[in-house]
Amino acid sequence: MRGGIVLDFLVFTQPLATPVWINGEYWHRAGRAQEDFLQQILLDVFSQGQLAPAKTYWGKDVEDFEAAVSTVRKDFAV
Repeated sequence: MRGGIVLDFLVFTQPLATPVWINGEYWHRAGRAQEDFLQQILLDVFSQGQLAPAKTYWGKDVEDFEAAVSTVRKDFAV
């Protein structure tokens, strides 16, 4: 796959770090959706229990600062 796996963030949670994908509607439209999905599956397969299950956020989850903070607090209990 060209470019390899490009992870948006790696959050250092305990006991395992959590990969985070940010899928905004502009860059992750239908034409790119299959490639995104394949990268996410490959990361899960390659990590084999060395990472927590990935979190995926879509544009509506992070459309502005307040929404992003609320979403992250809900998922990561910060």
